[in-house]
Amino acid sequence: MVRMRAASLNFRDVKIFRGSYQLPVHLPLVPLSDGAGEIVAVGDGVEGLRVGDRVVCLYWEGWRSGAQLEDGDGISDRPARGRTKSAEVDGVALERAVYDACDVLPIPDEMSYEAAACLPCAGVTAWNALIGVTSGDTVLVMGSGGVSLFALQIARARGARVIATSRDEGKRLRLQELGASETVNTSAEPEWGRRVRELTGDGVDLAVDVIGDATVEQTLAATRDGGRISAVGNLSGSFISGTLLERGITARPVVVGSRRMTEELIDAMGSGGIRAVIDRSFAFGELPEALDYLASGDQFGKVLLRFDEE
Repeated sequence: MVRMRAASLNFRDVKIFRGSYQLPVHLPLVPLSDGAGEIVAVGDGVEGLRVGDRVVCLYWEGWRSGAQLEDGDGISDRPARGRTKSAEVDGVALERAVYDACDVLPIPDEMSYEAAACLPCAGVTAWNALIGVTSGDTVLVMGSGGVSLFALQIARARGARVIATSRDEGKRLRLQELGASETVNTSAEPEWGRRVRELTGDGVDLAVDVIGDATVEQTLAATRDGGRISAVGNLSGSFISGTLLERGITARPVVVGSRRMTEELIDAMGSGGIRAVIDRSFAFGELPEALDYLASGDQFGKVLLRFDEE
């Protein structure tokens, strides 16, 4: 049993409340997928966890390691279909919840509940999206949401050059402070994909696209022939284009990640200067206001829900 201390919001939560989420939502259920808290009770047979431990609650219950949504040999532990928080099973917007021991993960003493609550969806999605990125690569990230800011920092920690886009001048400066080598103002340059290509010579090695249909044309323009696109979130729709085949570009849908990926991210945060960027927190009873704020797009980083201590 976990007493929640903090939860973070993702744009998927907005879509679930609006009824526009692209996957089935099995109502009724508890909302929000990302939370962290303190263990207040353990059942018989639980090993490695005890009362008082600080833990993060994993987004995808039952997915311990291995490739995503695949069948065949060589996969150590496929994700359990139908076990995503706040869409298929209850989420974390509640005071106490009971989980299987494999679906929570201890967090380091130096990591706050608030930072840990930013990891299960946004942080792990960024980690998964950047699999294979190494020093010398060039990565494109979009905007200043949770996934993009984690992706920017993870890519920089691996020695990659990062180009970031934003339509807000103030946010562009903050993206540079986080480590972006160059930023592109998408309001001033509607053909921003061409601008990214000019900055790189032949395009980026990997684009982390968090939008979908509304950005596919520019994302393709920004990506080099033979490059890769990690399609995340699909805020505006699906990500389909015949140009992918013509130019040898690989597009991979990213569906968050496993327990193992979460462990790797936590380890990297302890040694690589990666941090959760938190914009604003709301009280537990202010969930509607928090969702409205997230939907406005004004935030830079994560929006949190805080749980008052007893």
